Amino acid sequence: MAEPGALLPLQLTSGEAAEELAVPVLDGTLPEYEGSLPADDA
Repeated sequence: MAEPGALLPLQLTSGEAAEELAVPVLDGTLPEYEGSLPADDA
């Protein structure tokens, strides 16, 4: 599992087109992301 703050490589593909992204791993310590994470009881 990736550590919070790390960049997770992600590839999106649609038909023949593909895009490589680096997506940040969040852990909910920043208040602006609290609503974007799953609930603890989920």
